[in-house]
Amino acid sequence: METTLDRSVGLCAACAHVETIRSDRGTVFYLCKLSAGDSHFPKYPRLPVRSCAGYEECTMLRTSMPDLIEQPTIIAAAGTLPKRIAEYVGLVNSATEAVSIARMESPAGWREPGQTPEFDEYTVVLRGLLRVETKSGTIDMKAGQAIAAHRGEWVRYSTPEPGGAEYIAVCIPAFSPELVHREPS
Repeated sequence: METTLDRSVGLCAACAHVETIRSDRGTVFYLCKLSAGDSHFPKYPRLPVRSCAGYEECTMLRTSMPDLIEQPTIIAAAGTLPKRIAEYVGLVNSATEAVSIARMESPAGWREPGQTPEFDEYTVVLRGLLRVETKSGTIDMKAGQAIAAHRGEWVRYSTPEPGGAEYIAVCIPAFSPELVHREPS
């Protein structure tokens, strides 16, 4: 299908069952793919098509405006020192259950309780060092590195070096206190 729609051809312009064919001379033909299995549909319908029993809107053509997220919501953090969590997408800021995206700023010496979350957490370090402890070992992540912590695995995050760390955390499904299962402090 062409990337621009010619609405003058009627329903064929946005139908999921049409194949747009351009001849060597530049003429455009609209082939109805339903015609291959059902003789009720003409192979090349007379245009413009104003009604059709087989019409289905091509889902790739559905348009809607993206949601601009003007600013994050600042959320209180668990841990030994104050940490800044700026949630852009998630249950608190955008009422999104499927994913949460937050920018974290942790001071030097910050450490949170261990947790066994019911979500996957993907973390990208922007600045500093983020320490990730698991049952199988410790990983020190530096700027430009990422890690995937899987749901059901015990994990603890900390920022032990001077200057702390700044990082982006993406949780699938979205972070919630009910899903994190933190150990007592």
